[in-house]
Amino acid sequence: MVQEGTYAEASLLCLLAGHVLYVSSPCSSTACPLTASASANGYDGSLMNGLQALHQWRDFMSAPTGVWLGFINAIYWAGTGITYLTMPWISNRYGRKLGVYIGYGFLALGVGLCGTDNETGFILSRFFVGCASACFAATVPLLINEIAYPTHRGIANALFMCGWYVGGTIAAFIVSDTHWLCS
Repeated sequence: MVQEGTYAEASLLCLLAGHVLYVSSPCSSTACPLTASASANGYDGSLMNGLQALHQWRDFMSAPTGVWLGFINAIYWAGTGITYLTMPWISNRYGRKLGVYIGYGFLALGVGLCGTDNETGFILSRFFVGCASACFAATVPLLINEIAYPTHRGIANALFMCGWYVGGTIAAFIVSDTHWLCS
């Protein structure tokens, strides 16, 4: 039972007053934007799956098959594996937020390279997005546990783990709704 004057009672009162998103939600602080960072991994996986079905992508990448197609898909995981080796040290030495900032730097670099009009830029962008995914996976769950209110930690971490599906769903809709574009 909830004791009078506790945080749970205050949350219930705020919920009844209509202040759900600001006071009583696990997404009321910086924890919510952090949970969205897990979507990069799901987005990439679903996007690569969908792109391989598009003739536009096959033409752009010169119809990759065999080992070359495997390399294009595996380069993301190579970036992830290399970055995982350094992120625990950086996270423990300099703090979790620096790891998140490094991840956003890799993500911006990957997005910028994806705008190039050649195969090499596309492949390098996948590598850097993989680096970003490792930065997020190694630091964000810990940071969420450190900054979330104790009663919200479980929900915030569950939201982080569900981010893969959010990113995958968004990428699936993007590929399916843009397959008819010529460029």
